[in-house]
Amino acid sequence: MTSPALVRRLTALVFGALLAVGWAAPRAEARWLRAETPHFVLYSDGPEANLRWFATDLEDFDALMRAAHGLDPAGVPARKLDIYLVAGHDDLSRVLPSATGSIGFYRANLGDIYAVAIRGERGSGNGRQLLFHEYVHHFMLQNFHAAYPAWLVEGYAEYFGATRVESDRIEVGVVPEGRARDLANHLWLPLREVAGLSRPTGTGTTARNRAAMYYAQSWLLTHYMLGDPARKARLGEYLLAVGRGEDPVKALEAAMGMDLVAAEKTLKTYLRSTQGIRYPRSGQPRTDVAMTRLAPSADALLLEGQRLKSGVPEAERPALLSLIRERAARFPGDRFADLTLARAEISFGDRAAGEAILTRRIDADARDVDALWLMALSGLFAGQAEPARRVELYAQARPWLGKAFAIDPNRYQILYDFAQSRSVLPDYPTDNTLAALLRAHELAPQVAPITLAAGRALMKRERFDAAIALLSPLANSPHGGSLAVAAQRLIAQARGRQQASPAGEDEPEDAQAPAPG
Repeated sequence: MTSPALVRRLTALVFGALLAVGWAAPRAEARWLRAETPHFVLYSDGPEANLRWFATDLEDFDALMRAAHGLDPAGVPARKLDIYLVAGHDDLSRVLPSATGSIGFYRANLGDIYAVAIRGERGSGNGRQLLFHEYVHHFMLQNFHAAYPAWLVEGYAEYFGATRVESDRIEVGVVPEGRARDLANHLWLPLREVAGLSRPTGTGTTARNRAAMYYAQSWLLTHYMLGDPARKARLGEYLLAVGRGEDPVKALEAAMGMDLVAAEKTLKTYLRSTQGIRYPRSGQPRTDVAMTRLAPSADALLLEGQRLKSGVPEAERPALLSLIRERAARFPGDRFADLTLARAEISFGDRAAGEAILTRRIDADARDVDALWLMALSGLFAGQAEPARRVELYAQARPWLGKAFAIDPNRYQILYDFAQSRSVLPDYPTDNTLAALLRAHELAPQVAPITLAAGRALMKRERFDAAIALLSPLANSPHGGSLAVAAQRLIAQARGRQQASPAGEDEPEDAQAPAPG
């Protein structure tokens, strides 16, 4: 009879021998999938069927937006929107730790333009309504870059964002349950406040309540103005009036044909009869979805890589750097792991180590545009950290940017960083530099620091009216924050035919850095 101890020893010996000859358990297949469509690139570590549903629903929503605004249904953007679908709040916080309690978010900055949302089963609405809402903002800025009043910016996104996409139909103008509940149960803001160019503010609970009512009333006002052809035509006249600088309250009263006290009563009556518009979905052409599975390194680092692109608070950097180093070490020679680690190192780690990784990647593939751009970015970060050597370090970055641009001329980060690399020269901005900035803005009008930089450059060339037109959408943005305030200050200077104040005097730090680090 064999003793249990002997069995354990024999098992250990056999297992050790297998390891000695190179046997190992097969590596689990990576969870993350990538789905590319004509207008989107989606990533998900959930079921493939769920990802296909999201991809086709988003494409149909884009087709709806194009049809509603008279755009070519076959038109494709210069840059597709990246969307990350995650399982829950834990994964959401891997990208943005402050996103606690939300179902997703949209980011447009110098590092990337992307959205992250908690996925759900088809028809659950979990995360999808947020994506629709944010895509309306993205779509309107990309295709109709103008200075809209804040209520219409949010009301428009709420109106189209509530769209229901079902297997057999699409319904537009749906009443969002939460907004209808707020309108029915809470005290309304005076319409005079809603009609202003900027969003009303407040603090604490009062701010949250006021924000909720602002969104709800903006949605209802937008629904009312779009709900009738005559009112829709007057909405266009109202926008022209506001664009001419007329008082927004008086312009809205003219568009509604009544004062705003009477308008509130009209809107409350209208709320009881709001209806959506249904369109059959059966006639839609089949969406092509190119599905690929990412490398196993994506499971460990994909979301952390996105976090790097949006900037990391200084207190959080050591822990994130340590985590990325540990995880990247599991995948020696893996391109994605190498680039993620290199980005962390050049941003707030060991810059020499990061550049050594990038050198190896470029030696392996001289056309690796990501590695080329990150090498340039390292030089720009170094210049930011060492003002005395900034001219020299920025000059060293420019050849890398030239190589990256030759491979991908439509990457807004490369164009913007090229302009930044020349911003220290006495002839800034040259015609070529200004063209690069304006092209970067054309590709990414959602990115506020690019808008500010382009506005400043136009003002330096005394193209004041062009600067005002370019800066006005940011100045009116309900989400612009301190960057919107900076745009407002620049517009005031441009109207006075003054040169822009030196960068840094009226802007937060994140408006000036080459990219978030």
